[in-house]
Amino acid sequence: MIIENSAVKTVRSMLARNKLAHSFLLYGERGTGKKTLAKQIAMMIMCETHTACGHCKPCRTILSENNPDLIYAQHSGTKNGFQVDEVRRISADAHIIPTSNDTKIYIFTDSDNMTIQAQNMLLKLVEEPPDYAYFIFTASAKDIFLKTMLSRMISLGVEEYTTEECKKILREKNYSSQQTEEATDCFGGNVGKCIEYFSDGGKLRETVEIVRNLTDCIAKHDEYEIMRILAVHENDRIFLQDIFVMLNLVFRDAIVLKNHFSRLKGCYHSGSEKISREMNMDTCIKIRDFICEQAQITNLNVNARLVSANFPAGIMSIINN
Repeated sequence: MIIENSAVKTVRSMLARNKLAHSFLLYGERGTGKKTLAKQIAMMIMCETHTACGHCKPCRTILSENNPDLIYAQHSGTKNGFQVDEVRRISADAHIIPTSNDTKIYIFTDSDNMTIQAQNMLLKLVEEPPDYAYFIFTASAKDIFLKTMLSRMISLGVEEYTTEECKKILREKNYSSQQTEEATDCFGGNVGKCIEYFSDGGKLRETVEIVRNLTDCIAKHDEYEIMRILAVHENDRIFLQDIFVMLNLVFRDAIVLKNHFSRLKGCYHSGSEKISREMNMDTCIKIRDFICEQAQITNLNVNARLVSANFPAGIMSIINN
């Protein structure tokens, strides 16, 4: 299934006019489906009818992860993204004609930390690609790329799917109706987060449950219960930081609701609605700022036990003032 978002429409229009660019950058927030979209665009380009029909040989082999001319660059798994050796391998491979298709497509996912050296090595290839070669990059933002690279790519912003679109995608990936409802209730149209919810050994589900419990405790001004919940995880600095990041989004949503907007990003919409009704704007903002501060402090490798011990009193101080 192809979701007709603005990026898809742009590529479809280019194909119809026989004016297809050779390089694309898909950028947007984490979990908005950039990797899925990159694969869909590759299908559109390779498809015998340029519709991503799902039935022709190129489409079938892409869907089965068996198309020799759709090549994913190997991410190093480190903060530097793609190693120079991998970029060199791609550059050499791009000058070998396709094996079984008319085109050859290279996808670079999560390109946020691609080094300047790696980008400079790719620049010549992006500037003067072989007629059959196409390149798709995904990243959270445009400004991580050199201007020389950006000027040779079509940049397409990727918006989060609607909840209904996300449900359709999850069902196509064989998630049950119950799983689909549970995940989209937490993350709306964020496909990446919905998939992660069921595929990381339950870690994200546990985080969501804790964040919801903490939200309820803050709404009830229950300092002791906040302390008890955090004490269980006081030795896990990374997990504690994840909790603060997600709790921050719940209070971000409460502020958004007070401003009469409806685009929510947190995992507990009903909790955000309750906070928005029962707390004034100033308190919501101060609590959110405090949560952000605790997330940053935790990231600095400070004593997580100290952070978790001080958090309940900090929240109560804001509420009671």
